[in-house]
Amino acid sequence: MHPLILKYYPDDTPLRRLLIHHSEQVAQKALEIADKHPELQLNRDFLREAAMLHDIGIFLTDAPGIYCHGNQPYLLHGKLGADLMRKEHREDLARVCERHTGTGLTKENIKAQNLPLPLADYVPETLEEQVICYADKFFSKSHPERVRTVQQTVESLKNSNFEFLEKNLYIYTNEFLLQMIQKKTISKYTQKNCFYMGERNTNRFLYKYMDLESAIISLTKGTIRFVEPYTWPDKFEGRFYNASYVQVEGASGNTPPVLACCLTHAPVNEASWKVYSSGKTGIGSRCVQFKINKKAFREAIAKSAKGFALYEGLVNYELDDYNILHLHERYSSVGTEKELFLEFFKDFDLASYLSLLLIKRQAFRHEQELRYFLVPGENEMDLKGDFGAKDLSVCWTDFLEDVKISEDCTDTELVVLTNVLRLQNIMIEPKRQYIYAADEDPITIDSNL
Repeated sequence: MHPLILKYYPDDTPLRRLLIHHSEQVAQKALEIADKHPELQLNRDFLREAAMLHDIGIFLTDAPGIYCHGNQPYLLHGKLGADLMRKEHREDLARVCERHTGTGLTKENIKAQNLPLPLADYVPETLEEQVICYADKFFSKSHPERVRTVQQTVESLKNSNFEFLEKNLYIYTNEFLLQMIQKKTISKYTQKNCFYMGERNTNRFLYKYMDLESAIISLTKGTIRFVEPYTWPDKFEGRFYNASYVQVEGASGNTPPVLACCLTHAPVNEASWKVYSSGKTGIGSRCVQFKINKKAFREAIAKSAKGFALYEGLVNYELDDYNILHLHERYSSVGTEKELFLEFFKDFDLASYLSLLLIKRQAFRHEQELRYFLVPGENEMDLKGDFGAKDLSVCWTDFLEDVKISEDCTDTELVVLTNVLRLQNIMIEPKRQYIYAADEDPITIDSNL
C-alpha cells in the first residue's frame, strides 16, 4: 500500500478498501496501455503511483454513496487531492489529481456550468496525465463491479471536454477500431473472375434504387451502370480513390482504375431515395426500388464484364469523420506511428486498396450498403480517370424479383413503368409504396424523474 494512502486513510474502512480497489483497476489499465504503446515511452512507475493516488482527496467530500462523509462537493475531490499532494511537495501527482476530474475542465466549462472550482484550466497535458484520465473512465467507484468496454469509454470521451482526444485519438480508439475495421481479405467465388472481400455475405436479396427516368432508360437499354469513384459527390467516399499512392510501398500495380456499383440490403432506405432524386423534377423526382437476386445479379455482371474481375464487399461504417480524414497520416501529433495507418498501408496490396474504397461514414450505417467493383485486366491498368462510367449489358429478367415505386408517382408514370417492364418480358407489376423510413407512432416522454 502506498504510504500516502496509509497517511490519509489510516483505518481499514469501506472507503479505504473502495479507494484501493478502484485505484488498482485504474493502475492496471494504465499499465496495459503502456505495454500496448511502447513507442510512447511512458513512465510506468509514475503511472502506477499516479493511478493509486489520483482520487486521494475523496475522503474530504460529501458523497455518502461511496462512504465519503466530508463537507466539500464531490466535484472538488481532484482539487482537494492536488492540495494534499502539494503539501507533500509532489507537484507531478497534484497535476494528475486536479486534471482527471470531468476528463479535463477549462475555464469556459467552469464559468458556463457555474462549477464550484477555482477559475483555471484543468486539462491533462502530459501523456501520463492523459492516460490516467482515460484509464479512469473505464471504472466507477459507485459501481465497482462494472467495467466499460473500449467502445463505451471512447464514446464517453467524445461527449466530454477531452481536448487532447483529437490530437492523440489513435491511442484511445485503436484498441476498439482495430477489432472492427481491418483490411479485408480477398476470397474467390467458384465463378471465374468473381471474388468477395471479408466474410462472405449470405443475404439472398439486394435492392437497387434509381430515379424513374434512369430506371426506364436502364430497363429499355438493358444495362446497369458502373461508375468510377471519383464521380461520387461525397468527399469522404472518393477520398482514397483520388489519393496519390506514390509514397506507399507496394502500391504500384495495386491501385488500378475501378468501376463501382452500389446496392443495399435495406428494403426501406430513406437516404438512398433522397440522394438519387435530389434536385430533380418530373419523372426524375420519382424513385424506383428494384429487388434483385444477389447470386443471379453477380453472375449477370461477371458474364457481361469481359476483361474485368468482379469484387464484392460490404461497406465498413466503423470510422468517424475524424479517423477517415486522418487515416492517410502515418504519424500522430506526438510523432509515433499509428496502428490504424499500418493496418491499411503496411504490406499494401489490392485488398488494402479495395478495403479503403469500402469505408463510409458512420452516419450512413443504416443503408447496409454492398459494393461491387470491376477491376480491369493489365491492358487497361493505366486508364484511371478515363472510364468515368460504363453501362454493362444485362438481361434484367435474370435477376429482377420485384419492383416498387414511390407513392407520389402519377397513374401515367405507373403505366409507363409497367409497359417498359412488359416490353422487356418482365412480368412484374410495379407497386406504389412509401419506401422511406417507416412511420412510427408518436412517442411518449417519461416524466417520472
